[in-house]
Amino acid sequence: MYPAAGNGPRRAIFSLGFGVVAGKLQADVAFYLPVIYTYERRKRRAVKAR
Repeated sequence: MYPAAGNGPRRAIFSLGFGVVAGKLQADVAFYLPVIYTYERRKRRAVKAR
């Protein structure tokens, strides 16, 4: 076999793993930023109401 032939599947596996990790981080940021923003906003409003 040619040595370069093994690089294709190996690269695909690594890029797939990277894509999964990058997607997970993007999903976490997309979910948690609004949650944290809303929590902090409510907390500030509660302090102002006192």
